[in-house]
Amino acid sequence: MALSPDLGLSLACGVLAALFAQACVALVAALRRSKTDAACRALERQLLQARVDAAKKRVEEVVELSRSWRGWRKFQVVRKVSECEGVASFYLYPHDKKEIPTFHPGQFLTFRLAVPGQERPVIRCYSLSDCPRPNFYRVSIKALPAPTPEARPGLVSNHFHQNVKEGDLLDVQTPSGQFFLDVSSPRPVVLIGAGVGVTPLISMSNALTAEGRLARDVYFFHGARNRRDHVMKGWLTALASQHERFHYVTCYSNPLDVDREGDDGDFQFRGRVTLDVLQRVLPSNNFEFYLCGPGGFMEEMSRSLEMWGVPASDIHFEYFGPSSVKKLAKPETAPVEGGLKVRFDRSGKDAVWEGAQHSLLDFLEAQGVKIDSGCRAGSCNTCITAIKSGEVTYTTRPSTPPAAGSCLVCISVPKTNLVLDV
Repeated sequence: MALSPDLGLSLACGVLAALFAQACVALVAALRRSKTDAACRALERQLLQARVDAAKKRVEEVVELSRSWRGWRKFQVVRKVSECEGVASFYLYPHDKKEIPTFHPGQFLTFRLAVPGQERPVIRCYSLSDCPRPNFYRVSIKALPAPTPEARPGLVSNHFHQNVKEGDLLDVQTPSGQFFLDVSSPRPVVLIGAGVGVTPLISMSNALTAEGRLARDVYFFHGARNRRDHVMKGWLTALASQHERFHYVTCYSNPLDVDREGDDGDFQFRGRVTLDVLQRVLPSNNFEFYLCGPGGFMEEMSRSLEMWGVPASDIHFEYFGPSSVKKLAKPETAPVEGGLKVRFDRSGKDAVWEGAQHSLLDFLEAQGVKIDSGCRAGSCNTCITAIKSGEVTYTTRPSTPPAAGSCLVCISVPKTNLVLDV
C-alpha cells in the first residue's frame, strides 16, 4: 500500500526531527564531557603547578639552609661609610668567599666583639640596613652618646666607630629576628622610624623597590632632629622621586636655621612624628604599620595607633637596645618585704631581689654571674634561661616569646621566689 506524499513527508520530517534531537543530545553530552575534561585538565595543571611551586620552595629552602651557618662566621669590613653625623655603614663580606643566605627585610645580625677594657667578648645586635644582596651585608650604626652626664656612652656602638676599620674581621651570626616585612603581601604599609631606628625600615624600603616597580603604596615617616642626623636623606629622597607610590615624609624636632621646611624642603613637619602628622598625610588607617625607634616614641605611637582604630595585629614594632627597654620598663611586681629569693642553681649562688636592678640580667651581672646576652631588649634571644621554679614578669613584650619554662632575663623581673638554671 503506497503512502500519500503528505504522510511520507510527515514521517520523513519526524525521522529528521528525531535524528536532530539525538544529535543535539549527543552534542550537549560531548560539550559537557569536553568541559569536564577541560576542567579536569585545568585542575591537573593547577595541581602540577602547585607541586612544582612546592618543589621549588623546598629547593630554595635547602639552598638557603646550605648558605646559612651555625655559630660564628668571619666577615670582613670591606667598606666603612659615613652616612650622617654619628652614623656609619659597615659593608660586610664573608671572609671564606662562600655564598651567604638571604634574609627578611627588618632582621638583624648578631656580633661578637673583643672590646678594649672588657674581660669577655661583648655580644650586640644591629639591624641590617639594606635589602638582600648576593655577596654582602650592611649594617648602619650610630655612635650612641651618654644619655646623662653621669652615664657612659654606648660601649659597642662607639667601639665600631672608633676601633673597627676597613679590613677588620668580625664574628657574625646568621641573620635572624621576628620583626620583618612580608614582601609578597599586597597590603599597603606605613614605616615609622625615629633616629637610627630607621635602619630596618630602610632595608624594607629597598626590598620593596628592588624590582624597579612598586606594587603597593608605601608611606615612610622619618623623625630626626635636623639635617645633621638625617640618616640616608639623599637615598630616601631619591626613592620617593623614582617611585610614585613611595611617599617620604620627614619631621625635624630641632631644625637648624639652614633647614628648609615644605614639600620640597629638607623636612615637611616641625616636631616629632605624631598621630596628627599621620592623619594629615594618610588617606585612612587601613595599613600595616612598622615602627622602630626609641622606646618612649614607640610606646606612644603604638598607643596612638590603637586609639585611631588600628588593629593590634597590624602594628609591628622592634624594641632594640637597652635604652629602649629602660624607658619602657614598668615592673608589675609589688615590693615584697625582705625581697624575693633568687637562686642561680648552676653557679651555686643565692641572692635577694629588692628591685634595685632594672632586669634579671642586670641582677645576674651585679652578682658576678656570667651569661651571654646580646640586644638587651628581648629581640635576639641570646639570654634565654631555663626557670627551674618560680615565675617572672616581662617589663616589655618579647619579640619572640620563649618556650614555656624559660625566660629572657634581659627584659624580665622576678614575680615570685625564683630558681634559674645559670
